[in-house]
Amino acid sequence: MSEVKIDAPLFRRRLHALQRNIASSDTFKQVNGLLVVVGSSDDSNPYQKSTILHTWLLGYEFPATAIYITAKKVVFLTSIGKTKYLNPLKAGNNNIVIHARNKDPEHNKKLFEEFIKDLKESTTDANKKIGYLMKDKYEGKFIKEWTPIFEKEIANSDAFELVDVPAGVSVSMEVKDEEEQKNVRVASRASTNMMTYFTDEMSKIIDED
Repeated sequence: MSEVKIDAPLFRRRLHALQRNIASSDTFKQVNGLLVVVGSSDDSNPYQKSTILHTWLLGYEFPATAIYITAKKVVFLTSIGKTKYLNPLKAGNNNIVIHARNKDPEHNKKLFEEFIKDLKESTTDANKKIGYLMKDKYEGKFIKEWTPIFEKEIANSDAFELVDVPAGVSVSMEVKDEEEQKNVRVASRASTNMMTYFTDEMSKIIDED
């Protein structure tokens, strides 16, 4: 992930929009937070909602990364190499937590457990709901390490209930901010220019025939 630089102001604006919806939108079904777990990159299926959310928030997909977003806090669990791109987001913000994995399995297991503890602490006895994107499926080493720990926790604990919230994520991303509107305008002009060029070239070929 060379030359990665996250647009911090844009990240904050989009994060706050997402957090407002988590707290107040019916599309999030009164969950306490949104859990997004991404494994290895999948070029054959780049349109999974978790991957799209990564790109919308961070400007890039962060493979092998788990993110938990509540109305007031964000917790990242990722590799130590990726933390250098995320750490600048913490400037002046005490509500962003970053857990850095390394090559030590025991260290990583403790981080998974600590991350799950963050999920539990966001719930109450009256509301144990955690938002999740059920249809998204990923593979890779990160998922193989995460899944048994997470599934064991779900099986042996009533600390949280997973709730499918794709509509909440879609609603949060559907309102285009200034940056997205600018990108749409640029893409539209490029498409128009391409079609004009194509039409002119086809006309020339037909005339020559």
